[in-house]
Amino acid sequence: MTPYKTLGSLPGFLILITLVLATCAQAPVPVDDSELKARVQEYMRNLFPQYEKIEVASIEDRDGPFRKAIVEIESGGNRQTSEIFLSEDGQYLVLGQIWDLGMDPMRARWEQKQQGAEQRRNTIDLTDRPARGKLDSPVVLIEYSDYQCPYCSRAYESLDKQIYEEFKDRVKFVFKHLPLESLHPWAKKASVAAACTYVQNPVKFWDMHALLFENQKALTVDNLRENALQFASQLDLDQASFKDCYDTDKTALIVETDLREAQSLSLSSTPTFVLNGAQITGVVPAEEMAAYLNYALEDAAKTNQ
Repeated sequence: MTPYKTLGSLPGFLILITLVLATCAQAPVPVDDSELKARVQEYMRNLFPQYEKIEVASIEDRDGPFRKAIVEIESGGNRQTSEIFLSEDGQYLVLGQIWDLGMDPMRARWEQKQQGAEQRRNTIDLTDRPARGKLDSPVVLIEYSDYQCPYCSRAYESLDKQIYEEFKDRVKFVFKHLPLESLHPWAKKASVAAACTYVQNPVKFWDMHALLFENQKALTVDNLRENALQFASQLDLDQASFKDCYDTDKTALIVETDLREAQSLSLSSTPTFVLNGAQITGVVPAEEMAAYLNYALEDAAKTNQ
């Protein structure tokens, strides 16, 4: 077996943060308001790149161990004003959790995504699942995906055509099925087809995987079988064996096992990635995924020293 199985009430939350801040001994960030506004603004823009505009309008003193910042956020043409809190010394941003303004924002996001990582590693079973890259790597990126999901198709373009090529000599890549049948009526049968390919020829799984995503817009409930058989022919799979596997749902149990595992982890959207236990949900830019992979590699190297 591999390491993977082969805001409460606000007053209480603030008390907890106060206790944590009191134990921190890092050097404080300068508290000049103009410098602090610029620092918080830049940090938040890096922390939340999905927003078109983030501006810190003001920083105000208040009773207690925190200062208050008024932040204006714009996204999709909508503007809203929010309040966030800062430690008195300007070292920490309090926004759902404590963010250290002295830490690189992307590294801070990586640290956040590792919450619950051990439990996920202990739950996920990698036995006999499609894998490629550096198979003995201590860094494992698992993708839970749906062949009919348009966002998964976008993730495929990024992951398979950019990230995999850059990291295939350092990271193990694993695929798991998470067809959302209530939204995507042919997704489960597409997973059955991919799993039938894997059972017959594990190496060619990735070719079937690519064909399903690259032809996603042309596939329908009515023509999936015809196209799946055609793809199997293109890949020189044994036609009789593949047809029997597909028509009798011989690999449905594989798909359903992945589904149950995802449900036990409360994974309900696709794509979802699990990187050494850290959960990354949705389509993320290639440069962001690359940063997470590099952090995971750095952490693994430190652990093995």
